[in-house]
Amino acid sequence: MDTEKSKTITIDYSDTDGLRETLEAYEIDTVISAITLQSDAGGQSQMNLIEAANQSRCTRRFMPSEFGAMYKPEHLEALPLYAWKFRAAERLAETNLEYTQFSNGMFMDYWFAPRIPSAFKFNVPSWIDLDHNYAAIPGDGNTPMVLTHSRDIGRFVAKVLSLPSWDKRYFLVGDRLTLNEFLRLAEEAKGVSFERHSDSLATLLEGKCTMMPSVKSAGFDSSLFINAVAAAGVRTTQGDLDLPMDKTLNSMFPDLQTLRIQDAVRVYFADKS
Repeated sequence: MDTEKSKTITIDYSDTDGLRETLEAYEIDTVISAITLQSDAGGQSQMNLIEAANQSRCTRRFMPSEFGAMYKPEHLEALPLYAWKFRAAERLAETNLEYTQFSNGMFMDYWFAPRIPSAFKFNVPSWIDLDHNYAAIPGDGNTPMVLTHSRDIGRFVAKVLSLPSWDKRYFLVGDRLTLNEFLRLAEEAKGVSFERHSDSLATLLEGKCTMMPSVKSAGFDSSLFINAVAAAGVRTTQGDLDLPMDKTLNSMFPDLQTLRIQDAVRVYFADKS
């Protein structure tokens, strides 16, 4: 970001008219929403922002806070707040705004912060604990999934902004591999064998899973994570954290390279005793 040209302003997301006035005052052509959808307040804030953008005389494009896997209605039982993602897409389809949804799989940041700087303040690993040589693999670990680092997401979003027209959804693949492959790369980079556990699909469907030592050692209440990690484990075993490979942003912009797990584990363990 060019800090000399960027500006931070404070806005009230509950005030749709005020949002519209701000968009018009700064002549905002494109809105990229990064509002967290971990609460109903966040979800409603994005809906208000969509309404304001639709009413704005100068705003023509909107990218909602999607950034993740491709979610399906059946995922909402475990992730009820993600209903706001569906509501946002449905409302955008009714407006005159050009919009796109950005899918990048799971964030790679969770495993490699702070050794690899992250856009997020909160990063906790699932399934493979690099610091404690510990793994708890959902299912057999052979289902491909997509992991993408936040720094790559920003670079490709900037490229999407340059496109004359938008598809309704774009896919970015930072790296595509199985958890067994991830574990093998971690063990090779660190030069040790990890203690391995497995959680069956039946266990995961009960909302249970094996938590990582990093969660416990950090003093977090593991009960806050078990359901979410178990639900993610179900999606992993069922292939729902994978993405289509036929029309990716990687192929559209081959000059941009993404961080791969093989390189990330090498960076993570470099000079680390």
